[in-house]
Amino acid sequence: MRRDAHLEEDKEPIPNMRLEGRKVLLREFRREDLPLAVEYLNHPDVAAGQRIVIPFPYRIEDVEKWFESLDAHSEKAYAFAIEEKSSGTFIGGWGLEGITPHHRSAEGHIWLGMDFWGQGCGTEAVTLLVDFGFLQIGLNKIKMCPFAFNAMAIRCYEKVGFKEEGRLQQEIFRNGEFIDQVMMRLLRSEYSGGPAANG
Repeated sequence: MRRDAHLEEDKEPIPNMRLEGRKVLLREFRREDLPLAVEYLNHPDVAAGQRIVIPFPYRIEDVEKWFESLDAHSEKAYAFAIEEKSSGTFIGGWGLEGITPHHRSAEGHIWLGMDFWGQGCGTEAVTLLVDFGFLQIGLNKIKMCPFAFNAMAIRCYEKVGFKEEGRLQQEIFRNGEFIDQVMMRLLRSEYSGGPAANG
């Protein structure tokens, strides 16, 4: 398939999505991933960083319902499982959603199990999906919207090339307090590839 062409009319969804870096592999979600997803997302520090409200405690029934709703042929959203290559272990999830073919933009989301923070897995996973968004499905803009307190996530996105566009003050009310949200973006014209692309 020709690069930057997927969002054009009459193009078929990309099959068998597997994005491989040095540390991680992005692949389709599998049913056997679900128990670990519940374990990871029930950690308070992991749950706190999720902009999308996830039930707490997160139950196996919740993740199974989400899994059944996945549409492999959707052109409005893509969901990837993140696998650590050295061990073959499922370690988190990554996705693009809100894809608008006319404007060629989308918003990214990522989460990792707590044991895998600070090892470069998140940065490489972000780079892989940015490559996918720009080079395979023809996006022009990818947005990330971390909470202002999530300094680790903000640094991760900055490493890949994302820039802050502004802040939404007191945008989210959670656990008894209002939380600011950082609006970050990366444009195709600004992106030259990251560790995964150049490794």
